[in-house]
Amino acid sequence: MIVSFLQILQESVIKLLPGAARDTATLPPTAVGALVATVVVKGIIGIGCIRIKTTQVQALAQGEPGRSTSTQSLANSFLSRLQD
Repeated sequence: MIVSFLQILQESVIKLLPGAARDTATLPPTAVGALVATVVVKGIIGIGCIRIKTTQVQALAQGEPGRSTSTQSLANSFLSRLQD
């Protein structure tokens, strides 16, 4: 586990140094659209959950480490609050 981390660290440092070969990946429009849609949906849900003061919803909205940041569970929490 540590050896693989060190190998990845070494490759990353080598690629960041000046003069290193830089390979860039070309993403298809579908992939870019999916990434943009995810950011937009999470942003809308996060903005909608700002006024909900429960710790679970706040953790989901802020994306605290060790907590689930699933868009679906955040949406479910938001919708259940709206129904109350």
